[in-house]
Amino acid sequence: MKLISLGLAILQFMVVESFASPTIRVLIGSNKKQVSVSGLDLVKKTAGKEKVYPGKKSFTFNCAPLKKHQDLESPLLLTKISSRTGLVTIDNSKYRGSIQLVAPTSPKGCNVVNELSLETYIGSVLAKEMNPNWPIEALKAQAVAARSYALYKIKNRKNKKNLSSYYDLENSEKHQVNGDFFDVTFNASKAQRLTKGEVLSFKNKSLVPVFFHSKCGGKTRTPEQVWSNKVDGYESVECRFCHKNGVKNWSNSLTKETLYSAVDRALKYHRGTSLGNGVSKFKVAPGTQDDSHIRVYDNDRLLSLKKSRVRSTLGRKYTLSNTFSVTDNQDSFTIKGRGFGHGVGLCQFGALEMAKRGYTYIEILSHYFPSLTLKKIY
Repeated sequence: MKLISLGLAILQFMVVESFASPTIRVLIGSNKKQVSVSGLDLVKKTAGKEKVYPGKKSFTFNCAPLKKHQDLESPLLLTKISSRTGLVTIDNSKYRGSIQLVAPTSPKGCNVVNELSLETYIGSVLAKEMNPNWPIEALKAQAVAARSYALYKIKNRKNKKNLSSYYDLENSEKHQVNGDFFDVTFNASKAQRLTKGEVLSFKNKSLVPVFFHSKCGGKTRTPEQVWSNKVDGYESVECRFCHKNGVKNWSNSLTKETLYSAVDRALKYHRGTSLGNGVSKFKVAPGTQDDSHIRVYDNDRLLSLKKSRVRSTLGRKYTLSNTFSVTDNQDSFTIKGRGFGHGVGLCQFGALEMAKRGYTYIEILSHYFPSLTLKKIY
């Protein structure tokens, strides 16, 4: 081994001019000090030079020296490794496509990027983001949602000519989670194939980021309600399907100091203000689970803050979703809520129930995205 330094309306189904499935770059590792790559019949491209390694070959790249090179103008491709067999192993996981080692703009190590076809990627997302044993119509709805989101991220990075990022999205809950070659199941591949090239768009034109979550708890939310950014085509819709599945109503207790600290941090970050009168003067105004904001008293000052902001600082240990209410118990607080996740877009447990009842994936998508159009772009 060599060490190398370096409303239930059916969606319209539109077919537009066909083009090939694009490729996508997925960040699968950040600031790695050392990266091990192996495979059969590897092809390594470095600084414009290509070399083929017949048979079994492995490399270990030492990325630690990169931290000496700070403030690069743009990410720098260090090397690209692919295999003529189609599979490359990195840190014991096998990936299709190529593995690219990239120096980020302020490197502490190598970023590891997997470049592969979008359709191959969608199969690996389904393997991680939805139970592969669920009905095929639910999986197909998830495939369209994941493809729409991924393609939006690809187009958005290219349109903005974003030089600060070499990849389109991350393999994480920040964007979408995807697995390796062995994670992909028969049902995941089938759902991907049956919806190949299908995405959701606004007015048959612009791509939109299509979000999904585990369970809405009875009503979905819009991106504006949760993240304060308006996205075309989103509506808050009633969901009568998800209540039978997944996490039921939940409840958590926490100290006054814990909630006070979380609200204070959220106010400082999002509003540029803070709580200034101490825990003893801190109270929570009555509200319902469906309210998008939480209201608190800081002595005689009334402040309003999005629940999603509080959830981000308080953490999922106490708030499983953005649909919750807070009860003041004088010496502590009780948080009660329903649902699981941010609540925007496709409700996965709702899709599961709809599929069980015989709804098609087109009807499922139409229910959660009544203002978007399903179209086949390749």
